[in-house]
Amino acid sequence: MNLRFSPLQEDDIHLACRLLQSNLPESVYNQTIFACGGYPEYLKAACKCGSHSATLLIGAYSEDLLIGFAEWRRMEQMLVLNNLNVDAAYRKDGIGGKLMAYGETLAQKDGISKLALDVFSWNEQAHAWYLRLGFAEEGRTYWYVRDLAPS
Repeated sequence: MNLRFSPLQEDDIHLACRLLQSNLPESVYNQTIFACGGYPEYLKAACKCGSHSATLLIGAYSEDLLIGFAEWRRMEQMLVLNNLNVDAAYRKDGIGGKLMAYGETLAQKDGISKLALDVFSWNEQAHAWYLRLGFAEEGRTYWYVRDLAPS
């Protein structure tokens, strides 16, 4: 497989959004910012800013097909992984690990010495993977949801 990592192309934002949606349970996806109609516009703006943006979007391409991507955010002295998605057909090919390594290289170029991320508590496979990559749990946050009575 001819694999290439590069900034996400604006024309591929719809594919990145589709990856996000396909990798989350619908009930979770619908409660995230990813389901917001403005999220693709946010990604487009980040693409236009390129390396000057606080948000770095990295695509994993096989030939010219987007098969994975990572969204990194620069924050003070750390680079935060906001999301990482790989097409189901290409999982177990090491693409996620290569996207993580790409982020580490970006951090080092910017003089950043810490990577951070969060992960849903139900995603045990991701928890185990991040631990294997050397991440350590520093805390937990909780997601609260409340239905409103119809008016």
